[in-house]
Amino acid sequence: MFQRNAKYFLIRDKIIYPQWFYYYAIITNFFVRILWIIRLLPFTWSRDSLFFILSLCSIYRRIQFLLIRVENEYINNPEKYRKFTPVPEPIYKNEKR
Repeated sequence: MFQRNAKYFLIRDKIIYPQWFYYYAIITNFFVRILWIIRLLPFTWSRDSLFFILSLCSIYRRIQFLLIRVENEYINNPEKYRKFTPVPEPIYKNEKR
């Protein structure tokens, strides 16, 4: 991101989905993240229906970024494995093994 000689503006060079999808996800992410402010304003709608609509918007935003995260893993992990250092379990002094 934010590289001067990048192929696409604001997104990575290797992409799978159409370019417009990433810009659309950036814009919708911004607006859906600030939708929670609507809860603070007085409305004539019932509170339950407002929370339902806001929850649907949040789910939609999460699905968009789930697709992008899966694509990122697909691009950056071509060998289909991920090396990681497991965290060992703590051993307590009085614990019998």
